[in-house]
Amino acid sequence: MRLKKEDKIKLAKQLRDKAIDIYEKGIKLKENNRSSRNDIISVEHKKLSILYNTPFHKLKGAPGDYLLTTWCRKMGGKVFYVYWEQFEIVTFKYGEWMNTLIPDIYSK
Repeated sequence: MRLKKEDKIKLAKQLRDKAIDIYEKGIKLKENNRSSRNDIISVEHKKLSILYNTPFHKLKGAPGDYLLTTWCRKMGGKVFYVYWEQFEIVTFKYGEWMNTLIPDIYSK
């Protein structure tokens, strides 16, 4: 899948926003079993693991205040990694994992 730069950024932002929604919902479920949301690093969703960093939940060594990293067990590792103050795509592997976030967005 070959996209123009602006289309790739648009798609990456859509995936980021959906992953953050899923992360936030997962955090709410986990908070019921923990004393603080600060000790929650990642959320599992189907075949994905989603890590979301904000200034209020800062990871050591993070390149910026906001970042999102997504791993897919089926694809064997990191498939999506973005950070933004100025939006930058570090890793973006196209694949079926994308359909886990936004149904039918990826096809071969």
